[in-house]
Parts: sequence; structure tokens; C-alpha cells
Amino acid sequence: MQGQYVRWAPLQILAQKYISIISKGPEYPHPIDSTPTPQSLNVTLLCSPGESSEPILKSYNGIQVVVEWSVPAGCPIKENDDKEGGTGKDGGEDHGKGPKGDEKPQSAGNGLGWFFLVLILAFVAYFGLGAYYNYSNYGARGADLIPHRDFWKEVPYMFSDVVSHLCSSVRPQRPASRGYMAV
Repeated sequence: MQGQYVRWAPLQILAQKYISIISKGPEYPHPIDSTPTPQSLNVTLLCSPGESSEPILKSYNGIQVVVEWSVPAGCPIKENDDKEGGTGKDGGEDHGKGPKGDEKPQSAGNGLGWFFLVLILAFVAYFGLGAYYNYSNYGARGADLIPHRDFWKEVPYMFSDVVSHLCSSVRPQRPASRGYMAV
């Protein structure tokens, strides 16, 4: 959408904790005089630990829709000044802290796992597109759909040659025979 953005603003007024999210949308023509009218949505997530309610439409003035919603997501995750209660050793909650109180690094995934995922997806795309190409251009059926079929038939033999070469380089060298044998 053109001109849309989301503003996140954690607020606390009169001990009421909430998050206000404002999303601005594109302009639309006003129904009476056709002037461009901006529109926006203001969603206020009120802190309500443990219980959730349905969203309430508070107002709409032709420009902005105001919605309030009491949910646990409106509560702060961690407060530095609130140490009573909780499950941690210091009385506060233990939010992913290690034994020394330092925070654990969050991992978004294993790089090697992502590499193999991309590699597998590339092979699937290669075989899928190759099979489609062979079918549409050559009318291939069955095993003839496999792209570069002759290469894939030779792969096991190439693999055994590589293993044989590696094993022969690891094996101890036997002394060569003393020349040719007399016949």
C-alpha cells in the first residue's frame, strides 16, 4: 500500500500499561467533495495479564478508526523496576538468563542447515524444470524425463572411482616387483 507505515509506541498513563499501534493507509476521495482524505487505524493494546477480550471499536471520524483491545500482548515483557514476585533467584522473572545472569544469544537458525535447505530446493527445482523441459521439447516419458540422464547414470561409478583413489592413497605402498618376470 502506498504511504502505509506502522508506528509502535509503548505508553503508560495513570498506571494503565498499553501499546498504541498507528497504521496509516492510502488516501481516498471524500464522499461529498472528492478531496483526498487520509485514513489511519489506531489499535491500542491494553495490558491485561492472563485474560483476553474482544476488540472494541471506540470511534471512527471518517479519517481514523480507533480500536481498543485488552490482551496480554499489551503488557511489557520485562520491567527493570519490578523485582517482586516471579520465578528467578533475585525475585524477578528469569527471562532467558544463564546461570551468571547474562542473556543467552538467540539463534535464528543453523547456517549449515540453511545451506542444505537451499541445496535441496535447488536440486528439486533442477529436476522439476529439467523434467518439464524434456517433456515439453522432446515428448519424453518415464526415465527419459530426468535431466542429463547419462550423467546421473555415471555418478555411482564416478563415486566408486573417487573412493578407490582415496583408499589407494591411504593404503601402504607395497614394494614393486623386481621388474618383469621371465616367461
